[in-house]
Amino acid sequence: MGATTTTPQAPAEIGGPSTKELAGTKLLYEYSTGRKYQLNFDPDNVTFIFVKDPAAKPMSLPYRARKIRENLYMVHWLNREGHIHVTLLLDLERRQVHVSALMPGGIEFFDIAEIEKAERPTGK
Repeated sequence: MGATTTTPQAPAEIGGPSTKELAGTKLLYEYSTGRKYQLNFDPDNVTFIFVKDPAAKPMSLPYRARKIRENLYMVHWLNREGHIHVTLLLDLERRQVHVSALMPGGIEFFDIAEIEKAERPTGK
């Protein structure tokens, strides 16, 4: 039996400002392709719920967010083990979510969603 080699994880290259302003925010939205999610943000993790699949368990992952301008945020998370990478552009003023993602199974996901419900902490 041969030895397996693992490729070392490349170091992250992260620059520019980040924000924790989304902490306490909850969003419910549906993409034009039919996927529907609820996102709950805390200061360090985002929990997403697959609304149309009651058997699916909520998943929480660390995320990064950048405030582009008032009510416009870029959000990113990844799951290296699952080869999943998600970037969202949250336009809270227009009540839209734009996504560019590599999903399980290598599926490319590029879509737009309408925000059905948004809850933000008082003062945000």
